[in-house]
Amino acid sequence: MRILIDGNDSGLTAETVPEALEQGMNAVDAAGRIVVEISLDDHPLDANQLENGAYETLSAETVSMMSLAPNELLLATFELGRNAIDAAQKHFHSAAEMIQSGNDANAMNELHEGIDLWCTIDQTVFREAVPKIAELGDDRTPKGLERHVNELKDALESIRTAIESSDFAGLSDALMYEFPETSAGWSTFLGHCSQAVADHSEKEAE
Repeated sequence: MRILIDGNDSGLTAETVPEALEQGMNAVDAAGRIVVEISLDDHPLDANQLENGAYETLSAETVSMMSLAPNELLLATFELGRNAIDAAQKHFHSAAEMIQSGNDANAMNELHEGIDLWCTIDQTVFREAVPKIAELGDDRTPKGLERHVNELKDALESIRTAIESSDFAGLSDALMYEFPETSAGWSTFLGHCSQAVADHSEKEAE
């Protein structure tokens, strides 16, 4: 089977999918890049298939891999994080409006959707991507991280307290008037992270 890397024929061939993945990943790694998507005959493999080994029994004529340079991956991650923050805030705003209209059940669904997004952002952006900024030699961003983390904790604590005390009016106010400031602060912070990566990339290119 053929092995394509970033749309180009790698010149590598393999008899099985696992062999193709090993060869392709080694080539990408040797180029100092990171695999971000794998497809078998134009059908992307999802995380579950890769984790549980389901791909090992599949066959294909072409294995395709898309990759990014480390800095490109960081920029993409920060952009996805900002988009996710916007989406979470929309869920919170909808929840607040539903609470105000007495639709508490659906409001809780919207609230949980927003919180789930924040949990994903925390795991993939705050814990994994943001710390890499320090590795680029930028000492401003890590200092700002602690302040924003504390603000997020305080905002989430306000939500938790309101839920536990069944203070739906307080919950609505927190979601509609307090959390937008937290969301905006994080979005701006991730924008600064992106700028730090861009500045570093420019220095590397000089």
